Amino acid sequence: MLRIWAAVLAGVNQMAWPKFLLFNAAGAVLWATLYGLGAYYLGHALESLTKPAAILLGIAGVLILVTLLAFTKRHEAELTSEAEAALPGPIGQRKRKRRLYR
Repeated sequence: MLRIWAAVLAGVNQMAWPKFLLFNAAGAVLWATLYGLGAYYLGHALESLTKPAAILLGIAGVLILVTLLAFTKRHEAELTSEAEAALPGPIGQRKRKRRLYR
């Protein structure tokens, strides 16, 4: 926001154009360099932090998946009986009613 107001304040204070151009260009180069280097080093630090976190999250995901599969296998009969109670009849042989629209 300060860089936006710099041109207005330079004009109000009747700063010489060549002097303003020099300082404005130097400020732009400095600003771009600082933000670029800051983003680069922050990204590098973030990458070094996310690698261990990604490994831990992958392991946690595999453990959750194995736990869910074991639970489903262990309670398969109970889950099937609950499904039969909700929708009686053979599960694999259901026929859908078709409606023909003309």
